[in-house]
Amino acid sequence: LEKYRLQTEHWLKLHNISYSHLFMCPAKNNAERLQMNPATHKAYIYMQTDCTCFIESNFYEAQIIKNISKRPVFCTDIMNYV
Repeated sequence: LEKYRLQTEHWLKLHNISYSHLFMCPAKNNAERLQMNPATHKAYIYMQTDCTCFIESNFYEAQIIKNISKRPVFCTDIMNYV
């Protein structure tokens, strides 16, 4: 969620993870996030980038992102591409 941007940026810096853009969910809470169909939202954000891979923890969402974007999605639930 966007409200965790500072904590997320801190964690990324702490672990020496570089990035050019950090897309955060605009929802204010988890209930609002679920109403906006998070996998679809992620897929459309992914499609607007030149990224070559999307990393998703949830297997179900990874499948949706892959089906919509037609691009590679690595799922950490199975530690493989969907």
